[in-house]
Amino acid sequence: MKYLLLGNGEIDDGADFPAADCVVQFNLCRHRARVPAQARRYVFISNTGSPTERSVAFILAERDHPALRGAVIVCARNPLFYRLKQAGLRLRRAALWRDFTLSDAPRRLGEAWRVETIGFWNALGLEWRMRREGMPAAHMPSTGMIAFDWARRRMRSGDSLELAGFAWKGWEGHPWEIERRLMEPEDSK
Repeated sequence: MKYLLLGNGEIDDGADFPAADCVVQFNLCRHRARVPAQARRYVFISNTGSPTERSVAFILAERDHPALRGAVIVCARNPLFYRLKQAGLRLRRAALWRDFTLSDAPRRLGEAWRVETIGFWNALGLEWRMRREGMPAAHMPSTGMIAFDWARRRMRSGDSLELAGFAWKGWEGHPWEIERRLMEPEDSK
């Protein structure tokens, strides 16, 4: 199985991904025109903070786009885990605690798409891994990092994983340099 994680950063205009068996996009699916029609499609969305409404509105407006039609929508943040983490951050008066607020907006997608959520133990496992690498307690993995972890857990011997469109920058609550280090291909380290 050939997995492709298609971020929202810049991609070479000549890049083509016809051999991808499984394509994962994020939030506003910037490069949806590059998704092979025959690929399994997943769209990971942030279901915390303000980006959720924007992503849900976008997906509903683009419901007939071939890259979105029939895709599985994955809420990247486990509700129980993020409620617990938010409560801990709030007790410590961490500046970003409000950004951990969950949104019910993805429920609107349930009529037209299969909607899944990352499991509690998977969220906890990634948190532990990221914290061991130096992620501050008040940060959270990006939606792209969560999808990367999801794909790595699904991979079997002989599978491959390609990343395109990852810039590892954006919201200050994500540990971008840690994510870059963890997501780099082994042969480039």
